[in-house]
Amino acid sequence: MTDATPRAAQAPLDGVRVLDLSRFIAGPLCAQILADFGAEVVKVERPAGEDSRHHGPYHRDESIYMFLYHRNKYDASLDTRHPEALGILERLIQWADVVVENYRPGTIEKMGIGYERMKELNPDIILVSISGFGQTGPDSRRALFDAISQASSGLMSMTGEPGGKPTLSGTYIADYTTGYQGAIGALMAILHRERTGEGQLVDVASFDTMFSALGVRLISHLMLGQDMPRSGSRDLLTAPVNVYEAADGPIYIQAGTASLFPKLCAVMERPDLAADPRFAGVEGRMAHQEFLEGEIGAWAADRSTDEIARVLEEVGVPYAKVASVSEVAESPQIAARHMIVESDHPELGTIRMPGNPIKMEKTPPTVRKAPPRVGEDKQDVRAALRGVSGGPTPAALAIAAHIGTVAVDAGLRPVGRSGGWADSRGIRQLTALGDAWAGWLLAAAGRPCLAGGALACLMDPEAVDTEGVHAVLSPKDFLVARLTGRLTADTISAAYTLASDVRRRAWNVDLLHEAKVDVTLLPPQSEPTSVVGTLTQEAAAVTGLPTGLPVVSGGPDGSVGIGLLLGGSEDIIADVAGTTDVVGRLLRHPDALPDGAVLNPSVLPGRFVAGGATGLTGGAVAHRRSLVGTVEDGRLAEVPPGADGLIILPSMTGARFPDWRPDARGAVLGQRPEHEAAHLLRAAQEAAAHTLRDAVDRLDPSGELPVAFAGGSSRSAHVAQLRADVLGRPLLLSPEPDVTLLGAAALALLGSGEITDLDALRSCLIGTLRRVDPDEARAARYGELHTRWRTLKDTTDAAYAAATSL
Repeated sequence: MTDATPRAAQAPLDGVRVLDLSRFIAGPLCAQILADFGAEVVKVERPAGEDSRHHGPYHRDESIYMFLYHRNKYDASLDTRHPEALGILERLIQWADVVVENYRPGTIEKMGIGYERMKELNPDIILVSISGFGQTGPDSRRALFDAISQASSGLMSMTGEPGGKPTLSGTYIADYTTGYQGAIGALMAILHRERTGEGQLVDVASFDTMFSALGVRLISHLMLGQDMPRSGSRDLLTAPVNVYEAADGPIYIQAGTASLFPKLCAVMERPDLAADPRFAGVEGRMAHQEFLEGEIGAWAADRSTDEIARVLEEVGVPYAKVASVSEVAESPQIAARHMIVESDHPELGTIRMPGNPIKMEKTPPTVRKAPPRVGEDKQDVRAALRGVSGGPTPAALAIAAHIGTVAVDAGLRPVGRSGGWADSRGIRQLTALGDAWAGWLLAAAGRPCLAGGALACLMDPEAVDTEGVHAVLSPKDFLVARLTGRLTADTISAAYTLASDVRRRAWNVDLLHEAKVDVTLLPPQSEPTSVVGTLTQEAAAVTGLPTGLPVVSGGPDGSVGIGLLLGGSEDIIADVAGTTDVVGRLLRHPDALPDGAVLNPSVLPGRFVAGGATGLTGGAVAHRRSLVGTVEDGRLAEVPPGADGLIILPSMTGARFPDWRPDARGAVLGQRPEHEAAHLLRAAQEAAAHTLRDAVDRLDPSGELPVAFAGGSSRSAHVAQLRADVLGRPLLLSPEPDVTLLGAAALALLGSGEITDLDALRSCLIGTLRRVDPDEARAARYGELHTRWRTLKDTTDAAYAAATSL
């Protein structure tokens, strides 16, 4: 298929999924606008085709309506009366980011997929409901088409010749305008969700749209109590403005202002008109419109439109020949503006369609797919929902998950209580072995301090009763075992057990013997990109994935995201923001480990990553937000650096990298009565950024390396700018926040051999990182504030530790 325009490297709506349940014009146009700018749009229609397919005129049995509003969409037919239809619609709603529908209010509720049900299926769903009179009001359930909208909104009453009948517009202006308003509403809702995580209902009414377009006639009624009469082709407020018949056709001339009217008089060689005091002001020209139009009409009647156009162009009087559709469609201006685009249709060959009027320098609209036939992509759509059947066979499966500990029996069933990343069981037993032994362990494990994990749990008989235990796994390795029947531990998850010699990527057998831990309970280690087994028949039946699918070892979620962000680059630092910030820098040799940093194997064989998790950062912000409610980003951005003296230390559950103070509990300092919710949230965001700065500066004391930024808070433009300002170094913003999921995909592709270059995968899966530079003045101010914040943090942590030791 030939694209009419080359696709932008990163279209504005890449990654946005839209379910189009609409018909006719307004809804389909709304969805097409989103599709033109990169959204993946799936249109669902009945097997016989939506209503527009049955309206002429036709081109070789295809309604030409379909070529107006349905390009760049995938099409799946669905009989909503079929027992399985509701289930398919519900899965599509779970798949989608945005749903567009234009049924009469109440209809989708009867179908079982009303907005409340959509939110149950997909809590952050955006529903764009386009209707005639909106979801509320006494007329909300009335049927409406374009002409009804024009008539009921007041538009038709102002269209037509004075004294004549109200006239319908020559095109479906209500539907078109409402479609664009729906797209604007969808975009604003997407932006709101990126900032807050919240979806919403977007209620767009054709009646409202046309009413808002009444312009000066409406404001004249509201403020002056006047209803302006129909004016035909005249302007409401200036004169002379009208259509005139030239010798070879009509031409529209706009000469209603004080500067334009004398210019028109000059080309007409009528200085007397320009000098006549009756026409000196707009009120006089309006009062004598008929006389002036008669004079202009007589002058135009003896000349061709080309001649009139030439002389008006020379003096700068606006004009336009009244063009037919065929004339304007083939005009050089339309060609120059790319307002006719082409695409290859599988049955009709090259087809021509109206282009998108929104022209963007960096991310222009594109035509990637011809308007589809009914159900053309049904198998692909269903395959996307199932993951495989009928679509491309997946190359491999990889999993990224939290670190933790799961003991299993020989049947791979969990035994006892599992633990998460903050599991403290067994730390007392580790500490009791003495400083020398702990130093040996930590040096081999690449850890700055003792922490919970598999080794600690195995040393605590109350944590793991080894009777009946066949293996101890991470949560991710537990899933791999259930999918493949194979026991393994990826080298990164193994590092978090404290039982691994990280530099050798192997279990520390001597240490385990010294600790009297059964080495056989820890499975063989594998590289994160290694294929460790294939999907069993039982697992395939449960997941819907094909039996025998290669399964890659995978890794911890934060480490996998860090690996994708870093690629093979040693000149950036990566930060994946979530409940905590996980930061890392690629090392060529483990001896270059900064003080206090965790050493992990990289997802790349033979390479290492220095860094660690900072402790509660995003989680502390979320906790404060749960206390005071949501505050708009704009209000947060208005709070000055330092939050007017309010300071938060976020270590609610202990400080981790780079300070490793497990007993720290944070504080709120400097709070005054005048501080609002915005101050509290802004101070929490600043605290998260200050915590991150401590970690980043430890990895790069030079302060020169940029930070690749992804994760939940990277969705917020103002948070990204705040972090750049506090760090005092550039951020490289990932266009895809969820690098953990994409990192797992990268491991699967690397393991399958489909792609072998991690940098190429980063470019393919994430796209181009967008640079966010710090504001020089704000960065300087935050540099001063960071020094103060750091001093307060050290003092408060020490005071708290002293108080709790009493």
